[in-house]
Amino acid sequence: MRKVQFFVIVETILLVMGLMTIMANNLSSFILILVLIPLTSSISTGLAFGFIVYPICKLVVGNYRDVSKVMYVLSFLFLIQLICESIIGQ
Repeated sequence: MRKVQFFVIVETILLVMGLMTIMANNLSSFILILVLIPLTSSISTGLAFGFIVYPICKLVVGNYRDVSKVMYVLSFLFLIQLICESIIGQ
């Protein structure tokens, strides 16, 4: 049991380190991900919100050219997924 807990902690640390390198340019998305993962009890939902917020923040600031078209498409798809999950339920 303790080995499993240790590996979960190590995996969480690696996840946070990876997120820090990906979201280094946009701190608000990174903080949102870190807050929403425990609140939603789902890593995928927390990351989905981060993928949605990142392009929106870049659009608001005016750095929309820094975000690739693929990121905009992923953001839109994650938004549709979260809306469908909230309407239909899990």
